[in-house]
Amino acid sequence: MVDAEGMRALVDEGAARSMEALMGGVLRPLVRRTPIQLAPNPSGRRFCLLHLDGLGREVLLQGIRSGAMPFLARLVDSRQFRLSPCLSGAPSSTPAFQAGLLYGLRDPDIPGYLWYDRRQRREIRMDRPEDAAAAERRVAGGRPGLLERGSASFSVFSGGAPVDGYSMSGWAAERVNLMTEGIDAWHLAAGAVAHSLTAGRILGRLAREASSALYDFFRQLAAVGRLQHEPTFLMHRMGLAIGARELATFGAVLDLARGVPAIYVCFGDYDEIAHRRGPRSESALAALRGIDWAVERIFAAAAASPENRYDLYVVADHGQVPTVPFEEQMGGLTLVDFATAAAVGSDGRLRVADQALRSIKRYRSLDRAAQALPKGVSQRAREVALEAARASAHTRRESEWLRQLEQAVCIDAGDVAHLYLGDEPRPLALEEIRRRFPRVLQAVLGCPAVGIVAARGGRAGYAFINGAQVDLAESAGQEALELGYGGDVTREFLAQMVAIPAAGDLVAYGNGLPGSDVAFAFEFGSHAGVAREEVETFVIHPASAPFDFTRVRHGADLHEYFAQLYLRPRRTLH
Repeated sequence: MVDAEGMRALVDEGAARSMEALMGGVLRPLVRRTPIQLAPNPSGRRFCLLHLDGLGREVLLQGIRSGAMPFLARLVDSRQFRLSPCLSGAPSSTPAFQAGLLYGLRDPDIPGYLWYDRRQRREIRMDRPEDAAAAERRVAGGRPGLLERGSASFSVFSGGAPVDGYSMSGWAAERVNLMTEGIDAWHLAAGAVAHSLTAGRILGRLAREASSALYDFFRQLAAVGRLQHEPTFLMHRMGLAIGARELATFGAVLDLARGVPAIYVCFGDYDEIAHRRGPRSESALAALRGIDWAVERIFAAAAASPENRYDLYVVADHGQVPTVPFEEQMGGLTLVDFATAAAVGSDGRLRVADQALRSIKRYRSLDRAAQALPKGVSQRAREVALEAARASAHTRRESEWLRQLEQAVCIDAGDVAHLYLGDEPRPLALEEIRRRFPRVLQAVLGCPAVGIVAARGGRAGYAFINGAQVDLAESAGQEALELGYGGDVTREFLAQMVAIPAAGDLVAYGNGLPGSDVAFAFEFGSHAGVAREEVETFVIHPASAPFDFTRVRHGADLHEYFAQLYLRPRRTLH
């Protein structure tokens, strides 16, 4: 593929010299003293896969055009590498992408970053180590992962990597592995050198970022008028985003020096900032400069280790779309709040119960002021809302509606909300929802801040948009789902979502609305839905790679490529 000279020509001279000094003068001499030598993959080559979390194709191109990503600009303009457009599949979410990439699974029963487990009757979160570990065990199903002989840095899933301490799922183990078994003193010395450089850069970056981060914190607080998510975001921005990027960069440099056969690094700081400030915000675009720096150093380190013959790739799992929070659109209400306050009258139209509405708004304002209280406060908010609505219900029809709603659970996950109905540990199809929960269905379909609603049924499911019902198994009516990249593809992605058993019985999307997309979670950049900017992704790959990356519509397509080309003896893809 691309030789070391070709990669070195793309790297800034200063970066090339510093990495050659580090690799040639320190790391490689230490690593070569160890009797533990790492063999390449069965194909005879090694690969390094750099994952830019949440960076959609349009924002990547904006970063390249604006000068924020000069190294990636040189990379895609060169003859050695190529930028290929791809699609994320559904849901456009990191855990689903990694299940496909690392294990080749196309139907991992993962409907996003958050969902509801009907059997356990609790919310599942991929930022909770025990939940991530359980999901990875189910996804793996005893199969080897793509990284069985490799390393994973700052990933949700470990991909089978023996060092699992840098992935969320690894932290659920009784014994967390932070270094490879059998590592000796020379490896430890090399690691100490790499991470001493990391510590220095982290301290320097924290000092430089502190004032701007605090300024941005107070500016956002003044603009939004609420503290929700801001303390956690400040912590992530000051610590995890900066620290994780630097640790991941120099960890990859050390792995390149050691000749680790498969290296996977996930850079998550852009995604984190884009959620809180928007994907095209000044803060999010500023993060691209640091990511570009990190990618360039890793390429420079690979060029400085020509004997290890690395092929390098840069990928994205999904993009983000700018969003307006549902609560801003609906006067402080969440989707469940709206459904609680909006009863369906005898004429089939929604009407908002004023008493319930006042009570909900009052409680939400208290809820937002009590972010430090236990998690049960959100459940109590719903109970208070239902009590207020029940008190204002004057008709038998309204009482029936409230009984239906009491059996509903809503998970707000970006620009997607999953509604789970009934107590059964199984998903419900549209016809059963119409029969048992007609008022819930009518309220969700009638909500002005919901663009598309998808449900199971028929051969592939159904979607509702602008008052029309579309059969997802039929091409007829797909023009209603045209979101800028083809109504047939939108139809395919909606069908993929409702085919996931863990997805809600009703899946509400904030896409397809006039004006801005809507986030059901309180955020200003979102994904997991079907908007164009969140499903259009990319792969930057060696120009000679024997694969058509424009065919990629799922992480499993990439798994097929890497597994065949690297993990099996000398096989060519066509």
